[in-house]
Amino acid sequence: MPTVGAASTGILILMGNRILRRGSVAALIQAVDSVVDEEKRGRDAVRMLQGQFDLNDFSEQVRLLEKMGPLMETADEIPVAETLLNP
Repeated sequence: MPTVGAASTGILILMGNRILRRGSVAALIQAVDSVVDEEKRGRDAVRMLQGQFDLNDFSEQVRLLEKMGPLMETADEIPVAETLLNP
């Protein structure tokens, strides 16, 4: 009997969530990974935790969010977003 690898299983789960119109945190993480490198995410997290995250940092975050695509499509990846945005 053929087996399905972990990567294939992950893709199937993402596809299933899409078909069911449920958000997928994994898809959101993949989108973030495509526009922000791990080192940058770490530096930003440290700045936030130290209370040093300023308006310039926030502005940069918004620009990165714009690179991920339309806001509503990005929000669809958050599991509860549909409920929050369309009560």
